[in-house]
Formats: sequence, structure tokens, C-alpha cells
Amino acid sequence: MTPNEPRDELGEPIGDARLKREMDDLARKHLYIRSGPQGWRYFRMSNAADGSLAGLALTRPDSRARIDRRKVWTLVRGHRFFIANWIVTQDFWRESGEPMWSYDDIDKSEAQSLAYDVPATSKEDLSRILRPEAEFTFAQINKFTVATILGKVVDAGLKGLR
Repeated sequence: MTPNEPRDELGEPIGDARLKREMDDLARKHLYIRSGPQGWRYFRMSNAADGSLAGLALTRPDSRARIDRRKVWTLVRGHRFFIANWIVTQDFWRESGEPMWSYDDIDKSEAQSLAYDVPATSKEDLSRILRPEAEFTFAQINKFTVATILGKVVDAGLKGLR
């Protein structure tokens, strides 16, 4: 800091260091407030027609691989895992037309409590997810356990709901 550096009305220096600090603060408060420690963003999926709960979805916008930044994983409650869902991914990134679901940004604690209310995934829907027709190749459909994403307590609670 130099004595001739411009200052604002509070006497704080106006410069590159302050701008960087303010941008970092904004990023922490606004862009990543909903992200978990691994960069997950959580979404409540609601039916576009009636607003009822359709599922729990998550994305990983900070992922290194471009395909992983685009993927949307959904909770399969009966099996206690999140799976890359090509159908939801297409709907999530839809630029025109009517979406099947609406997506409300939630935080991890809301996602943990919402996991118990997610409707069960039918065998037909799960088999359709596992046979991608668009968006992904078969090798790109990966999954994460509920314990990894939401914690062991939620995983144990969902195990009791079978």
C-alpha cells in the first residue's frame, strides 16, 4: 500500500487487492453458498404441472471434466445412491419448450431432510436411465452413494425406509 493510493470515503484503499478481496467475498456468499465441500449444488425437483415433489437432484459445477459439469445426478431412494440421469440432464439444460420439472436451489441440510420424502424410482424408470438414448454414453453414467453425498445418518435413515 502506498501513501498516494486512492481511498474510498471510509479510508480503505481502492486497488487490485481490494477488488480481488471483494470478488472472493462475492463468490463465497453468492456463487458457492449452496455448494458442499466437494462442489455439489442441490436441487429440489418439482413436477412442472402441479408442483409436487418429483426428486432430489444435484450438479457439480466446479468439476474438472466438462461432461461432469453438465451432468445432473438424481436420488434413487430405494438403492440409496445418486445416479447420472440423462433424462433429467436434458430437461435441466433445456433452452426451449416446456420442461418436465422445475428446479429449486437448496442447501445440503434441506437436501438431507428432503431425501426421506423423495418418491421411489420405479424399475422401469431406473432401467431407462441406465440405457441412455441421448446426452451420455453408457460409460458416463456413474453413481455416488447417499453416504458420500448426504452423510451416513441420512444413508442409515433411508436404509430403514425400504
